[in-house]
Amino acid sequence: MPWQEGTAVVIGLSGLLITNFLPGVFNVVFFALLLLGVLGLNREKDRAARRVDYGNKAVLVTGCDTGLGHELVKRLDVRGLTLFAGCLSESSQGAMKLKEVCSDNVHVLQLDITKDEEVNAAFNFVSKTCNATGKKFWAVVNNAGVNPLGAVEITPLDGYQACMDINLYGMIRISKAFLPLIRKSKGRIVNVTSVKGLVVYPLESVYSCSKFAAECFSDCLRREMTSFGVDVVIVEPGHFGGATAIVDIEKIRPQMIEQWESMSTELKEAYPKDKTVSNVLNFIGGDATGSATDVTPVIDAFEDALLSVVPRDRYLIGGSTSLVDKYKLMAILGPLLPGWIMDRILTKVSDT
Repeated sequence: MPWQEGTAVVIGLSGLLITNFLPGVFNVVFFALLLLGVLGLNREKDRAARRVDYGNKAVLVTGCDTGLGHELVKRLDVRGLTLFAGCLSESSQGAMKLKEVCSDNVHVLQLDITKDEEVNAAFNFVSKTCNATGKKFWAVVNNAGVNPLGAVEITPLDGYQACMDINLYGMIRISKAFLPLIRKSKGRIVNVTSVKGLVVYPLESVYSCSKFAAECFSDCLRREMTSFGVDVVIVEPGHFGGATAIVDIEKIRPQMIEQWESMSTELKEAYPKDKTVSNVLNFIGGDATGSATDVTPVIDAFEDALLSVVPRDRYLIGGSTSLVDKYKLMAILGPLLPGWIMDRILTKVSDT
């Protein structure tokens, strides 16, 4: 059945039921809300179906050694785009895998987004390659990120700085470097934040500070770029930590122990070693256990953000082995519930 006919049937049947079972003004209100909802779905279907002509377009993706960036490059390569895959190390296992499985349209770059010289070198290479091949540089996907954990009081200030250098300042550095090319093509900047840039849990102040700030940066940049015809899009993955390399217990365990050993005697007494380390590891373990194992919904959102004629401003994507992504649910409920209720819920969920 065509979409338009299906819409008419749904509205007709629903209107009949509402008229028979709801009195007076409720008929009008419910029918109006139903109509708006169906029309909204219809509009979204049409929006998602319209694609830009991407055959001659080039995209830079950061953080391609593993996880979402790695998978996105492979997806866009199949679509036929020219890709610049920024990796922390050109010789990493992920970088070598991309060179092995992808077409000649994929250029793997050494790109530490905290280093001006590597960002400048990447910009020069991208500009030179696009000029030589006649490709239009279309978009940047700021995907590179880290997810440190720990209580506020025991996390050193340089831990906050190191996270911000990647998750926020790296995003800003890349965006500012490539904006001249993107303004010229009236292209896209796609910034990966997180559901935890909308709601913060105990032990995640470092990560959430960077992601809340990245949300702010992205919203501001989108409003500034409107007059240039540039779209700035936010992708907010939910519970996908176990499907990416951002959650790695074996890497985090020695880091937590080393951090505890460097603490003052007073802090060690307030935060016993076994409990402090196990709190973080249990939180990570719960994250990995309940996480979605398939990142396809996030990659689909990236593709829509990059290739839709009219992308959304933001994509909040739930991901979980449960029926409902608890992180996405809390992000939606957060602005609606009193603070003390959210405090109780999030403290209990984190079990700190």
